[in-house]
Amino acid sequence: MKEHFKKLKIIRQILVLAIVFVDLVTFNPASLTEANDRDSGTVVSIEDCDITVTTYLAFSFHDDAAWMNARQLGKVWTEETLKVWNDPDFTYGDCKCPVHFEIVAKSLPRGEVCKPDASGKAKQPGWHCIDVVSGRERDPQVGWEPVNERGNIADATQTSGTYPSGFGEWTVWASGADAAHEFGHLMGLADEYEYEDTDGDGQGDTYKNNNPQDSGSPQSIMAQTWGEYAALQEHIDKIMGDAGITCPDKCCCGNGTCEANRGEECDPKANPTGCPAGKTCNNICKCVDKPQVTPICGDGYITKPNEECDPKAKPIGCKADEECVGCKCKKKEIEEPGPDEEEPEPEPEENPKMSTSTSSLHFITTGVDPIAEGSFNIKNIGSGTLSWNIVADLPPWLSASPISGSNNKTISVTANTGGMLPGTTLHHVISISSNGGNKTVDVEVKVN
Repeated sequence: MKEHFKKLKIIRQILVLAIVFVDLVTFNPASLTEANDRDSGTVVSIEDCDITVTTYLAFSFHDDAAWMNARQLGKVWTEETLKVWNDPDFTYGDCKCPVHFEIVAKSLPRGEVCKPDASGKAKQPGWHCIDVVSGRERDPQVGWEPVNERGNIADATQTSGTYPSGFGEWTVWASGADAAHEFGHLMGLADEYEYEDTDGDGQGDTYKNNNPQDSGSPQSIMAQTWGEYAALQEHIDKIMGDAGITCPDKCCCGNGTCEANRGEECDPKANPTGCPAGKTCNNICKCVDKPQVTPICGDGYITKPNEECDPKAKPIGCKADEECVGCKCKKKEIEEPGPDEEEPEPEPEENPKMSTSTSSLHFITTGVDPIAEGSFNIKNIGSGTLSWNIVADLPPWLSASPISGSNNKTISVTANTGGMLPGTTLHHVISISSNGGNKTVDVEVKVN
C-alpha cells in the first residue's frame, strides 16, 4: 500500500486536551471479541440489518507528557470521534441498514513504538497504531514546537478498502476533532481541503474547503476541525462501498412500501398491506393465512381483529385521549382529588448550585523544586445542600484534597513533577460532579 500522510495545517490557538480505552498497558478482555485471524485495523460486519464498524486503535505514548496524559487523551480522542461518526441517521443501501461505529483502544507498554520498520511491516498487526508525542525541536532557530516529525498537529495514513493496519503520529495537542478527522483517513477517506498558493511563493497559504456544505450546516469533518463539523452520509457510503458491504433486500420489509422486486408480497406497515382478504402480512413480508398467525400483544404489530392497538407500534393505533391497554384502546383516566381529600403541602424545593472560584490553575516547577501547590473554592450559590465529588481519574503527578464533601470547601491541589525533564508540559482537567451541576478546573504544569 502506498502511504500518504494527510497533513493537517489548521492554524489554531493551541488547545490541550461504544468506547473502551484501556488502562495504560492492558485492556479488559470482556470488551474485546475478535477472531484469532483478524489482520485488519477495522472490521465491518452486518448482523440482521445492523452494520457495525469496529476500529482497533493502539496508542504508543512516547515521552513523559504523553505518558502522564494517556488516560485523558484517550478519553477525549475516542469520545469525540464516536460523537462525530455515530450520527443516528446514518444508514446504508436502498433498504437503509443502520450504521454505527465502535472503538476498541489499548495503550502499548512504554518503549514500544508504532512506526513501521524499513520494510513497511506493521508493528501491531490487526491494529491501527498511533505514536503520541509532546512535540519536537524543529531546528535551533525555531526551537521546540508542538508538532510531529512532519510538522503537523496530527496525521495518519489513508488506508485502502481492506483496512490494513494503519499508522499515525499525533501530538498531545491534538484535539478530539483532530482525532475524528484522522479516524476518517484510517477508514480510507481523503482530505477535503487544500491550501492554495495565492501569493506565488510556491507555498500553500490560503485554506480552501473542497466539499462545502450549505450555509448554516455543519461542514465536513474531512474538510475542517473547527466551528461546526460533522461526518456526512457520503462518507458512510464510501466506507461501506469500499468494504464491500451490502444491505440485504429483507431489510426493506417494514418500510411501509410493498416492493415486489425485492421478493415482497406485502408490507405490514403499508395501508393496505397488499394481502388479499383472509390473509395477513407477516414480518418477512409474506402473506399468510390469518389462522397461522397468533397475535402477540407488544410485538409492535396491530393484528386485526383481535388487536385494536399495540403499545410498541408506531403509531400505537389509539386516539390522543386513549391509551393502549392489553392491545385495546381505552379512555385515559384522569384522577382528581375526592371531596374529602386535601392536596398535600408541597415540600420546600431545594435548588443547590455549584460554583468554583476559578476554572484553571497554572503551575511552574523545576528540577530543584518539583512540587507546586494551589487551591480553588467550591461554593453553593443556590439553596439546600450541595453534595459534590471530584472524579477519581487524577494522573499520578496530580493530587487534590478533599475529593468529596458538601456545600462550601477549599480544595488543595498539588503537582509533583519529580523526575520529569525540563520542557515537559502536563495537563489535566479536574472534573467535579454534584447535585447542583458539574464544573471543571484545567490544571497545567510546566517544568523549567
